[in-house]
Formats: sequence, C-alpha cells, structure tokens
Amino acid sequence: MMPRFEFGPLYKFFTSAGLVLIIAAIALPWAILRESSVLLISQQEMDGLTPVAQAVIETKQVQSEGLVHFYPWLSGALLAAGVFLLVYGLIKWSKRQKVVDEKEDNEVLLQRRGLEPLNSDEIDHRRNIEVAESIAAEQEATSEAGSTVDVDKAPASERDTAAGPHSSISTEPVANLMTMSATRSSDVLRHLETRSTYTAVERQLLNKLSAAFSPTHDVAHGVKMSARSDVTADLVALSPENSSEPDYVFELKYFAGAVLIALVLKALSQIRAMTNSMTPANDPTAVVGVAIVVVEEPEAFARLCRLLPEIQRVPARAGPRSGVLPILRSELASLEPRMLRRAVIASLPE
Repeated sequence: MMPRFEFGPLYKFFTSAGLVLIIAAIALPWAILRESSVLLISQQEMDGLTPVAQAVIETKQVQSEGLVHFYPWLSGALLAAGVFLLVYGLIKWSKRQKVVDEKEDNEVLLQRRGLEPLNSDEIDHRRNIEVAESIAAEQEATSEAGSTVDVDKAPASERDTAAGPHSSISTEPVANLMTMSATRSSDVLRHLETRSTYTAVERQLLNKLSAAFSPTHDVAHGVKMSARSDVTADLVALSPENSSEPDYVFELKYFAGAVLIALVLKALSQIRAMTNSMTPANDPTAVVGVAIVVVEEPEAFARLCRLLPEIQRVPARAGPRSGVLPILRSELASLEPRMLRRAVIASLPE
C-alpha cells in the first residue's frame, strides 16, 4: 500500500513525497521487467497469430525495448529525488520535534510547580490592566504637578456677559458633547499608544530575560497558578531537576511618567504570592521573585532608586526572597542578557 501524502506541515509533505518517490523508484524496474516478457515471443509463435495481433505485439516490443534502455535513468532519478526529499523533510521534522519536545517538557515542569500557561484572552486582559495602571500613574502625577483654572467655576453673570445673552442656551450642550467626544478620543489614543509602547517594552525585556536564563533554566512566558488563576507572572525561569539554581518569577511594570509606589508594591505582593506557593517546605531558597520596573523618565527613575531601600523593607511573610529591579527605558536596548542576569541576582536582598 502506497503511503498517503501529508498536506499539513510542509516538512511532513516533503517526507511523505520522498517515501513515495523511493517506492516508485523500486517498483518501476519490476513493472517494466514484467511487461518486457513480450520480447521473449518467438518468431514461430508470431507466425501463428493474426496480422492485427502481430502488429500489436511488435508495437509493444518496440516500446518495451525503449523502456528497458530508459528505466535505469528514470529509476535512479526518482530514487535520488526521493532520498533528498526524505532527508530534507526528516531534518526539518527533527528541528520541529525539538521545539515540540521542549514545549511538552516545559508543560511538565509547569505542572510540577503548580503552574499553567495563560491563554491569549488572559494575556490580553492582563496587558490591558497594566496599560490602564500606567496611564493612571501618569494622570495622577499630572494632577499633582499643579492646578489649572476652571472657567466653569466663574460666576454665572461673568460667563453670560462674556458669551452673550443667548449663548448659554444654544451652545453649551453642543460644547459639552464636543468636549466629551474629544476626551474619549484622547483617552482611546492614549490607551493605544501606551499599549503599543508597553507591548514593545514587554517583548524586548522578556526576550532578554529568556536569553539570559535559557542556558540554565526552562523559560515560560505568561503563567498562572493552577489553584489560583488570579495569581499570575509575566515570566518564570524553572531550573531542571537536581539543579542548584533557584526558580525565578518575574513581574514587569512599565511607567511612561511618574512611578506609583503602590503599583510596585502590588507587583511585589503578586510575586510573593506565587513564590510562596511554589516553594517547597524543605527548601525556602528554591524560588525567588523579581519585579522589574521599566521607567521612561530619568527623574522618575532616580526617585524610584532613592525609594528602593524603603520598598525592599516593606514587611512580608517569611518565605522566598523577592526584590525590585529598576531599569531606565533608554538603557534597555543596550542591556546585554548576561548583564541583565547579574542585575537580577544583585536586586535580591541577602
């Protein structure tokens, strides 16, 4: 029975096509030699046939003679093409299988730690929350920076005098609608812009963390506790069995403007909830957590660095170590993975 073509992944198609060509290269000589028996008919047998039968046999003999001379080349070409496609497909399949095996190994490690990957909807929802918190921090810093004069607080007589006797009736509802529409459009644009920036920062940082820890750990992006779906982490780096390296839990925060310390403490709390759940009772050093805070403005970054000792002293239940690592956005691109790993380790309190 001939193998069926696989029309799924391309490497499976190449592999199945290679097998078909190899089988065809083997079957072709057998089929041709089987049909070449017509060449063995003697002249005496030919004389006993009708003229029509003689003409048919002579045509078959001519065709068989040509095939006998040609089939070794065709069979060799089919064999060579089949071997090439088979080897090429198996190489591609092997590379893909390594990725599948690594994914399955990661899933096993996650299950052993009581973790599971976030689905796409959960990742998107989590990202929207992070963006909303970043925008809230920026708005709070703006409102605290100074006060503005609100013309609506002026006396009604002054507003009527300035606007005219009929303007308060005819234009105020339209003006309110225009203001609300502009505000909503501005909020949507700000959310989209902040989300785009946050996504870029998140991807860049997670890729660097993966490069920094993948030589010694199995890295997984976007995970949650199996028992508590509200406890999540941006990235975990899980050490293999019988390794002296601890597991790492990472939470990312991004601030386009001022840094809200409450959100940094929230990230620390999230990390501590996950590390406490992951840590075995007989080894409190097996899991550590780091909140990485990427800050856009140098002044906000400097303020966070000054407050870092106080943040680290926030009381926590006895358990795994957790720290905060501030990073200035402008320095993120040039930060090498090995230096990032050193900075992560240095951010953990003794």
